Amino acid sequence: MTRALGPNVTPPEEIDGAPVYAVCRLLDSRKWGGLLQYLVDWEVYGPKEQCWVPAEDMLDPGLFMDFHSQLSEKANSLSQGSSA
Repeated sequence: MTRALGPNVTPPEEIDGAPVYAVCRLLDSRKWGGLLQYLVDWEVYGPKEQCWVPAEDMLDPGLFMDFHSQLSEKANSLSQGSSA
């Protein structure tokens, strides 16, 4: 089933005939069935379109590094704040 895109949403690019969507940011991560997944906030779509995507389906390893770096920084600031 193909869904109509809104007036301000451009169709995704294609790589090797498969659609490729731009990621705004990663919101969370989880292990599901033994595989790592990320909760993705898509660049031109609203919050209702956020979904879990297997890590292996994502093309930009920089997204993972940024996400996990931010988690580490947040954890460090929380642990420093609780020891005061």
